[in-house]
Amino acid sequence: MGTVTLPLANRAYCLLDLLQALPVTVRPLFDVTTAVQFATVQANEDGAANIRYYIGNVALSATFKGTVIFATQTYPIYSMNGNMVRLDHIYLMATGDNETFNVTFIQR
Repeated sequence: MGTVTLPLANRAYCLLDLLQALPVTVRPLFDVTTAVQFATVQANEDGAANIRYYIGNVALSATFKGTVIFATQTYPIYSMNGNMVRLDHIYLMATGDNETFNVTFIQR
């Protein structure tokens, strides 16, 4: 669905805010403020081996790191019953400046 960029290292960013900040030409066409059924988050496919990519909730920080993935790895987020994954509850962080995440999601 899109690629989002995290400008600053070691700072948590709300996924919904990142998606809403995308240019209109690449922003998702449906209302992403509602929940989705399934989402995947892939770390920068061109990222350096020493960069870590974190996925968590609002508490994501340098001390609470949630899930860690590395360049090219994908993290799936499932909802078993309808659209229950809220994009405003997913936060992203990386240990490098201007790192990207590829995001895909399905909404029923």
